[in-house]
Amino acid sequence: MNGQSGDNKIVKWRCPKCGSVNDIGQVRCVKCGADLLLMGKLVYVNDSGGIIGEVTSKEAAGIDIPFVDIESDSDPDYEVPPVMSRKTKNTEDSKEDDPIEPDKQEASGKKKPSQEEAPAQPDMKKKKTKNPAYRNDRETTDKNKPKKRRKFWIAAGCVLACIIASAGIFVWKPVLPKISLENSTGTQNSEATPTPAQSTEATPAPARSTEATPEPTQNINGNNNLLKADAIDPAAEGGKVFGSEINREEINRVEILNTLDKAPKDAWDVSVAGDGCVLAWVEKKDDVYTLFIAGEGGVNANQACRALFMNYKNLQEIAFNGSFFTKGCTDMACMFANCSSLGILYLDDFDTSCTQNFNSMFYGCTYLYNLAVGNFDTENVEDMSYMFYGCSNLTNVDVSGFNTENVEDMSYMFYGCCNLASVNVSRFITKNVTTMKAMFHDCANLKKIDVGRFKTSKVTTMECMFNGCSGLKDVDVSDFDTVNVTNLSHMFYNCTNLEKVDVCRWDTFNAADMSYMFYGCANLSMENDYISIPGDANKEGIFEGTKYTLNELIDSN
Repeated sequence: MNGQSGDNKIVKWRCPKCGSVNDIGQVRCVKCGADLLLMGKLVYVNDSGGIIGEVTSKEAAGIDIPFVDIESDSDPDYEVPPVMSRKTKNTEDSKEDDPIEPDKQEASGKKKPSQEEAPAQPDMKKKKTKNPAYRNDRETTDKNKPKKRRKFWIAAGCVLACIIASAGIFVWKPVLPKISLENSTGTQNSEATPTPAQSTEATPAPARSTEATPEPTQNINGNNNLLKADAIDPAAEGGKVFGSEINREEINRVEILNTLDKAPKDAWDVSVAGDGCVLAWVEKKDDVYTLFIAGEGGVNANQACRALFMNYKNLQEIAFNGSFFTKGCTDMACMFANCSSLGILYLDDFDTSCTQNFNSMFYGCTYLYNLAVGNFDTENVEDMSYMFYGCSNLTNVDVSGFNTENVEDMSYMFYGCCNLASVNVSRFITKNVTTMKAMFHDCANLKKIDVGRFKTSKVTTMECMFNGCSGLKDVDVSDFDTVNVTNLSHMFYNCTNLEKVDVCRWDTFNAADMSYMFYGCANLSMENDYISIPGDANKEGIFEGTKYTLNELIDSN
C-alpha cells in the first residue's frame, strides 16, 4: 500500500463509485449500494478523512485479515477494527459518519459526535433499522423464495398425483347409488300367518328351484330392454332394491314407464345389457317413496322374475301401465311374496304362456283383497304350491280358467285364505299332481269346494288337505283314487260343520298315517257307516270329537 501523511489509524473505506465513506466490514455502499466485492482495490481513510492507502475489496469487507498499515506502528494505541456483521451495523450510524454530505446532516439536525462525547446508548425499545445493504440483500433473497416454494409444491403435487393414480383412486367406476330413505309408514297387517299346528310335519319355506334359469336372448315387444333379475333368498328378511343401498321395505309404490325422459341424473342401470336401456330411480312425494323402472318402449321382464318384488312389505301399489312385458318369463316364484301392504293387484296383462313356476307367487300378501289373475295362461305351469299362501284378506280369486294339466305340486296352494268365500276349482286337471297337502288348510269361510273331478291316482299325500275348513258343509271326495296315498292324517281336522263325506270306496291299503283324520267333525254323518283302515296304520284320534267311535266304523283289512 502507498501510505499517506497523517494519522494512519484505519477506520473507513471510500466508495470509488460515489465517493461516500463506509465502515470496515460494510459489504455494500450505504449511498449507492455498490457491491464492495466487485470493486477491486479501494482507498482507505482515517477518522479525519485523510487517505491512508489502498486495500483489496475482500480485505475491506473483512473476509480476509482486515488491512493494517505496517508503517503506522508509531500509534501504540491502535486497535484492529472488528470484523462487522451485516446484521449488526445500524444504518443511521453510517450516515452520521459520512463526511461527504455534511449539508444533509445539518438539514436533518444531526451533529457529528466529538471524540470526547460518548455516543448515546441506543433505545432497545425502538425498532432497529437494518442496514440498507443487508435489507437490499434480504429483499433479493425473499423475491426468490416464492419461486422456490412454487417449485417445491409443484414437485410435491406431481408425486402425489402419481401415487393416487397408481392406487387407482381416480379410475372411474360405475357406483350404485347410496340413497338413505326415511322409514316409511305404509300400513301392514300385523296378523301372523297361521301354520298347521296339528300337522307333525313343519311347514316348509317357499320352495326354490335348483335349476339355473338362462337369460332370454330373443327380443320381446321389439326391444332389448331386458330387466335384470333381482332375486333374494326366500328365507331372508328384507333385501335391497336392485343392488342399491335402498331397503325394499322402504318403497311404497312401484311404477313402470315406457320412456326414459323422466329419468333423473341419479338413476341407475338395471338392464341385463348394462347399457342403460333400463333405469331405476326413487322419488319422494308426500312421504311416499316411488320406485320407477323405465325403458324406451317399455320394460321386458327377465326370464327369472323370482322374488322380483318380494319383501316390499310397505308396497301399496304397482302400476304396470301396460309397459311390463312378461312373455319370456319362465319363473315367477315368490314374485310378490310378503307384499303385506298391497291391497289391489291387476295382472290381466301378464303373458304367462312360458311360465313354469308359480310357487309362492302371492305368499304372505295378507292385505290383498282384489287380485286379477283370470287371464293367466297356465298350460306350462308345473308348480302351484304356496301360490296364495296366507292371503287372509282375499275373498274371491278367479282360477276357473287355469289349465293345470302339467301341474305336479298343489300343496299349501290356498293355505290360510281364511276369508275366501268361493273358489272355482271344478275344471282343475289333476292327473299329474303328486301332493295336495294342506291345499285348502284354514279356508274357514268356504261353504263348498267342488273337487269331484279331481284325478288323484298319482297323489301320495292328502295330509291336512281340508284342515280347519270349519264353514264347509259338504265335499264330494267319493271318486278320489287313494291307492298311492300314504298320509291322510288331519285331512278333515276341525271341519266342525261338515255333515257329509263319502269315503267308503277309498283304497287305503298303503295309508300309513290316518291319525286325527276326522278330529272335531261333530256334525259328521258317515255314508255307509264304515271306512277301510289298514291294521298297521296310525289311527290315533281318527274319530275323536265326532259322534262315532273307531269300532263302530272300522273295516279292518
